Amino acid sequence: MPTAKKPAAPKKTAAPKKKAPAKKAAPKKAAPKKVAPKFAPVEVYLLTNTGEQHLTFSNEAQYKAAIDCIQNAPKESYGARNPPVFTIVHDGGPLSFVTLDRYKIKS
Repeated sequence: MPTAKKPAAPKKTAAPKKKAPAKKAAPKKAAPKKVAPKFAPVEVYLLTNTGEQHLTFSNEAQYKAAIDCIQNAPKESYGARNPPVFTIVHDGGPLSFVTLDRYKIKS
């Protein structure tokens, strides 16, 4: 008599392996702050109706205002009774003039 086969034992399935917790990425270093370059003193030579002047600017705001004034100043007065007077404030104090013949920027 043949022996009855025993049902095969159920195969043990491997338990799903637990994944190791993901490693946290290293914190990114903040980019270094950009440092604005410091304004280097600038010397400007002016030849105006009041004479020759050498102006020194150590402040960028004063320099930009002076360049704007210089570029808008007329070369001739055209004989107006009350010509506009341009004033530039620099390290040596204010300078007022009516006409500007020539200018040169020196670094």
